[in-house]
Amino acid sequence: MSSRASTPPPVTAFLAEATHTSTWAHMIKYPTTTHNLSSNMRLPNPEAGHRGRPGAEENVPNRFELFLLGDGEKKVTEETDTRIPSTSVFTFNKEDHTLGNMLRARLLQSPQVLFSGYKVPHPLFSSFILRVQTDGTVTPRQALIQACKDLVTDLGLLSREFTKEWELLYDPVIALKKINIISRTIKVPLRRFYEPAADNMPGPSNTLLIEGSFEELADELSHYLDEVKRKQGDTNTAIQTEITPLLEQNQKDEVLKKLVTGSAALNSAPEKEFIAAYNLLIHLVRQSPNTNIYLPRICQNLSNPITSSPANGPGLALSVLTTIFNILPQDNDVRYHVFLAILRVIRSSSSFELLRPQLKNIDTWIAQWETDEEDQRKLYLTIAEVAEEASEEEQSYLYLLRALRTIPVEEASSPEARSLSIRALKSALSYPIHFDFQDLTSLDSIQALRKSDPVLFELLDIFNAQVLDDYNDFKDEHDSFISTQSLSDDVLTRKMRLLTLASLAASTQSRSLPYQHISRALQIPSEDTEIWVIDTIRAGLVEGKLSQLNQTFLVHRSTYRVFGEKQWTEVQGRLDTWRASLEGVLGVVRAEREKVQREKERELREVEGKVNGAGMGRGGRREVDVGALVD
Repeated sequence: MSSRASTPPPVTAFLAEATHTSTWAHMIKYPTTTHNLSSNMRLPNPEAGHRGRPGAEENVPNRFELFLLGDGEKKVTEETDTRIPSTSVFTFNKEDHTLGNMLRARLLQSPQVLFSGYKVPHPLFSSFILRVQTDGTVTPRQALIQACKDLVTDLGLLSREFTKEWELLYDPVIALKKINIISRTIKVPLRRFYEPAADNMPGPSNTLLIEGSFEELADELSHYLDEVKRKQGDTNTAIQTEITPLLEQNQKDEVLKKLVTGSAALNSAPEKEFIAAYNLLIHLVRQSPNTNIYLPRICQNLSNPITSSPANGPGLALSVLTTIFNILPQDNDVRYHVFLAILRVIRSSSSFELLRPQLKNIDTWIAQWETDEEDQRKLYLTIAEVAEEASEEEQSYLYLLRALRTIPVEEASSPEARSLSIRALKSALSYPIHFDFQDLTSLDSIQALRKSDPVLFELLDIFNAQVLDDYNDFKDEHDSFISTQSLSDDVLTRKMRLLTLASLAASTQSRSLPYQHISRALQIPSEDTEIWVIDTIRAGLVEGKLSQLNQTFLVHRSTYRVFGEKQWTEVQGRLDTWRASLEGVLGVVRAEREKVQREKERELREVEGKVNGAGMGRGGRREVDVGALVD
């Protein structure tokens, strides 16, 4: 290679070539502000030959432009789609397929989201467009915000679990170093509460193997607890000193009482030592015949905040609690208290997704634990509260209803039953997609509200069987009652309109509803009729087809809200109508059949006459197959 070839061309020569070469000139990206070109221009690599054509380097955007917003540029903008109801288009700047695909997938997991899709307008620009359509119970913006929160929770959980598993698998010595049991081993299968299982929580029973005698391990744990408490400022702690004479006298239960009492200090232990320390404590407790005495206290400690790791604390606590849950026999009723502690941790961390796969096992566990109705009610209410905290309204209502079913008939009018009944009633009214109130009205505790809270029960009866006019009359009669009960009139009015249309469709004999009848019954402008019919179809209350030409709604299927004497009368009327129609059809068929029979007989007689006449004319009689002639 000559010296001339190894010398970079001057900047002026490079600019001249780039300007005069049409193939490259239009691709040069010039700076938007005034700069010294000689100091900002990238010169082509002379070693690259023609592959580094002048101008190619300048066409590559600066890396910071892929993630830094420009002046006045917004991260997200929303544009409402007026053509489709409950639809918005969001534009994300400085993001790409990574976030777009994650948001799309997460949105589609929501039952309120009907459609979610994204596209990247151009591969050279770091932005994407996300379209979201909901069922109207939540806005697209609310659905997107909730999806973002769920993604943050999931990614945080992934980060914590990955870090924790990595340290447990590849760095156990560091985790146990300060507990002075390096020479021993702790073997705990890495199973978690949220893993799938057939009957038990995550699968086969746990194995907890720790080498060393009870006395040695208790002494080491007490020494560690004293160190942790001294770091917290407790200079008077002397757990190790207190348990030494007890160990000499082989009073294991007394030793465990002091260790378990002092174990509250473990919540401030370093994150890497937290699980190992608790595993050691669990191992010691399991050597006592009175295990059930100590485990509830340990579960209570784990339910409290982990001060040494606010971010990863819930994950650490769940890891220890699920270990306790799984090492206990399936029929051990202490599992009930451990599970309540797990629920408290999940509630504090808003991690309902960890609980969802285990809900199918609740009935099996309750049967194994042989819990009474009061404990069942406490468990159901705790699950309902966890679901409510996570905005899982449907799950919260279902378990609240299950809690109500555990109330005996003789206690249906008790203050607790009344409080739970009012809570369930308000939840059913406020939940936008709950339309069947028969599950409530069939409960004795709800029927007891007829005497204790007659106005509230009247409101329930309106939503159970009546229409929008009745609801408006109720509001006129009981002014400000809706607001004093912390209910939303907008939500109730919308639900009442949908239910009114369902009742209207069910009571129509002709199965054809004119638009004007619908708009009058729903008290809406005529131009909004089709939107409300579509919303009612989406809610699953009716099925049918809109006819814009005839301005009618043809009902294919409708739902009876209640089925009483009135509904039986309507069914009887429809059956009578169908019977009359079928009898008419049967009469027509019978008449046609008789007509055909008469025609055949007439044709047969004509054929016989012709045959007989022909035989007489020839002076003889011939046998003729009349049936063949007729055929």
